[in-house]
Amino acid sequence: MQTIYVVETYKAVEGHLWPERAVICRSDQDAIGRARLLSESSAGVIAYSQFVDPDAGDYEQPVILARYGEVP
Repeated sequence: MQTIYVVETYKAVEGHLWPERAVICRSDQDAIGRARLLSESSAGVIAYSQFVDPDAGDYEQPVILARYGEVP
């Protein structure tokens, strides 16, 4: 198992949130900082960590690190 750190941004279109992109980060602090920065230009941003085993295709529940604006 390994830990990945992800930041996802969302845009608002006609009252709905749509994912824009997901960025893999190096650490939890990197993910939190990047989420804070991207929150200035996005309707919503979420940063999370997740334990994964890519060989087996196993993904554990994500752990929310930061949330800004509107996210699903």
